[in-house]
Amino acid sequence: MGMADIILKDTKIIEFDIDKIVDAVLAAMPESDFELSKEERKNYNRFIRIMSEIEWPAYMDGDIDFHETIINLYENGTIEDVIVAVHEHYNSDYIDDLHKRLEESDVINKNRVPIIKEALELYKLGYYYGTVTTLLSQIIGLVKDIEVFCDKNRIQLNPENEKILFNRYKVSKNSEKKRIIATLLEGKDRNDEEREYLYLIGYFRSIIFSDKLDESRLDTDVSRNMVFHGEQLTFGSKDQALKLIICIDSLWWVSELLSLDV
Repeated sequence: MGMADIILKDTKIIEFDIDKIVDAVLAAMPESDFELSKEERKNYNRFIRIMSEIEWPAYMDGDIDFHETIINLYENGTIEDVIVAVHEHYNSDYIDDLHKRLEESDVINKNRVPIIKEALELYKLGYYYGTVTTLLSQIIGLVKDIEVFCDKNRIQLNPENEKILFNRYKVSKNSEKKRIIATLLEGKDRNDEEREYLYLIGYFRSIIFSDKLDESRLDTDVSRNMVFHGEQLTFGSKDQALKLIICIDSLWWVSELLSLDV
């Protein structure tokens, strides 16, 4: 039987929607049942700091085994060992799963998904310049989808975030940098366990949406401004492409959090 199971009782057909039953059970369980243990929370915090130190935006990953792996490699191995583990974790299955999640999203524009899918396919084929340029073109598109969804469903956004945008982040009112940070702040309000959103905001703000990268970062990261203006020519590495894929995934996660308000 499928997701909606059917049984016969006294010749009457009774249909059970398994998804709804599971959702109801989860909602009824104490929130503490899903919280990280003290040790897991400590590891998550350490994992986030390591990701920041090695300049990878994988702050939103909740895999506790992956956290332990990265911590052990960082403390007992080399940075190269850590990067290898990151690539092994975010493998082809992960790429396929991300595509599926984008397809099933109630927030993301259905016409945007084939564009991102093509970028993901290019990544699997090793065409990283194509992956990077395509995904860079879609970041603000995803933000726009989230904005449209919130407006359509009258989702109340935190008015305090406007003050934070201008007082802390010093962004101009109509800039694209302002829009991405505003979106991430809404995710932070709903699901910031270990300040991972602050690290993510920092990555988007100082790397992807920076006006210009330091020369030392041109081979490891990408600036949207520099790529689109033809200034950065070294953006064809697997690392650079995967970092952007992980950023796209983080925006998908924010869209999911906001969809829970409907």
